[in-house]
Amino acid sequence: MPLTRLREFLRLEASGGIILMVTAALALVVSNSPWADHYQRFFETEIAVTVNRAGVVKPLLLWINDGFMAIFFCWWASKSSVRFWRGSFPRASR
Repeated sequence: MPLTRLREFLRLEASGGIILMVTAALALVVSNSPWADHYQRFFETEIAVTVNRAGVVKPLLLWINDGFMAIFFCWWASKSSVRFWRGSFPRASR
């Protein structure tokens, strides 16, 4: 039953905006609470990705920012290329 409610909520067009607003409010509350130091240190945690002897070490916050930007732009590029090749971009009327 709870899984069904979650699926129904996620199908709503506004669900992404609601989730974004709730998480932003939660982040504001936590960052201005006594747990602010723990919150800050969590995002400053160093994460390393290594292959053989080469590697990259960055704070978690940079991995999140870079990762989500890469995912977004890959998604946007794939959607745009499909629309381009189908010829389904909206036309600007004069």
